[in-house]
Amino acid sequence: MTKLLNSILIVLSAWLIVSPLIFGYEMIGLISHVAVGVLLLVVALVAATRKKEYKPAINYLSLLLGILCVVGGIITLVMGMGFGVNAIISGLLIAAISSVATRFTKVYKGASFYDRGGAPMLDLESLRVKDGNILMKALLLQSMPSTVYVKPEEVWKILTMIPPEFLFAMPKYLYTGYKVCKEQEAKAASE
Repeated sequence: MTKLLNSILIVLSAWLIVSPLIFGYEMIGLISHVAVGVLLLVVALVAATRKKEYKPAINYLSLLLGILCVVGGIITLVMGMGFGVNAIISGLLIAAISSVATRFTKVYKGASFYDRGGAPMLDLESLRVKDGNILMKALLLQSMPSTVYVKPEEVWKILTMIPPEFLFAMPKYLYTGYKVCKEQEAKAASE
């Protein structure tokens, strides 16, 4: 996931480098966009091509560059220059993607789903795409190894079932899951 997100950052950095030429920015806009774009390109290339273990510090640097881009865009808007909107939008995208990339620093080896009483119903071992379907290797009821195929139309049907309150609850739900996983990692590291 981090490789995909960093590949998107490479595209955004190319946009920062090329956009001043497309829009005909004055010298200060040209220099600032190209400088941030080149720095972001280097950082994103390092992050996307890294063979060793992923380190989130790389994406924190690109997050900082995105914030710098937004601040620069706001300053140029206040000064009456015309290229601030591009910098703000690009910077917000860069910051958002970089922030998400830092959250995927660890790939877990499985996840479990429980019934109301807390008994494991499904232990998900792996998840991938094969022949246009989602393929899940799972253990059902802690005793039946299974391969579950999910077709695209079934995912679409699930999306149509999602009520608005589910969407509103999702950010808090994901943040809570993130915190619990980090606490479990810290506890395992201290033992």
